[in-house]
Amino acid sequence: GGSGPEATALKDAFPPLAMLVLSHNLQSDEPVKRRARKLCCALVKTLCSKSESHKASFVNKNSKGLDALLLVLEQESGNKALLVEACGALRAVTSFDDYRNDFSVAYDTARSAVELGYIQKLVVLARGEHKDDAVMLAALLHAIKPLACNDDSVQRLCAAGCIEIAVGSMRSNVGDAGVCKSAAGLMRNMAGNDSVKRQLCMSDALGLLIQALQDHKTDAALADNAVAALANMCLRSPENSLRIASAGGIRSVTLAMRLHPTSGGVQRQACLFLRNLVGRCPELVEVVLEEGVEELIRAAGTLQGSVDVAYAALRDLGLPVELITLTDSGEIQRGYREFGKKESNFQAVWDESDDLHGNVDNKFREAGMA
Repeated sequence: GGSGPEATALKDAFPPLAMLVLSHNLQSDEPVKRRARKLCCALVKTLCSKSESHKASFVNKNSKGLDALLLVLEQESGNKALLVEACGALRAVTSFDDYRNDFSVAYDTARSAVELGYIQKLVVLARGEHKDDAVMLAALLHAIKPLACNDDSVQRLCAAGCIEIAVGSMRSNVGDAGVCKSAAGLMRNMAGNDSVKRQLCMSDALGLLIQALQDHKTDAALADNAVAALANMCLRSPENSLRIASAGGIRSVTLAMRLHPTSGGVQRQACLFLRNLVGRCPELVEVVLEEGVEELIRAAGTLQGSVDVAYAALRDLGLPVELITLTDSGEIQRGYREFGKKESNFQAVWDESDDLHGNVDNKFREAGMA
């Protein structure tokens, strides 16, 4: 389960036949093989994680890996340790995480899983005997997240009650980083739907996401999911943007940027959040700038994978933009363009005053939403 070139080479050394054997073992009724199901699921999770070839080999028509994992969920509903591994295996085969390849079977696999009835099965487990088990809830929510792969799937998740499950799990386990991270991840994927983002923003989800960012400050993966969920919630929705700002979302996100300066995921999602927030609410630009975001965004722009969104965030906030690129010889090339004339309100010392909420309330009144 390690990472790095050596671990990747070891995984790649496994022949495609290994995935066929694992799938057949999972579907076997032989007592010895049934006792080995946990190990088989753990191997599927490890081998398929960040390995496109193994994902494809496990789910092809010969291996029928999705059928195998669904059988395990149905037959082993009381075996917590095995279910956790099965959820991990499902997530591994439905997630696009092998960036050595331009294309992945993960999307089609996720759609197939939805058609096979995985949503219903996972929901039954989350609402049944495991509803009070934080470890199990985190695993189940983590497995459901990649199934929110398109609008049809999101609508099916909504119909099955997945919004209520995610919000309820977070509310009941607000002190558990694992549950909060998985619940925020599911909200992140589902919030791409306009109806869902509105529902989330009107529910306890908004406050719970902000609270999770405050209570689990050191968890970068949780921050990535929570900030991304907030970013999706305010995309093309000025009402949600104002509501998020009023709830303290701006400060929570900028705090995450300060606490996780080297996390590409957090920094990218935070820049997207700031863009989406002010995109249709120009009245929030001044409020955002007063949080000292200019230097935070410029720092984010030095991270691989965040250059484009940092550049766009500076532009949308009316700040001068300097785009840094590398020449063929490896030399730094700077291009300068100024978008607007407004000076930055960055303060060298971050003021933790509560004036932000008063400023946002003023913007509400100006927008006629007080």
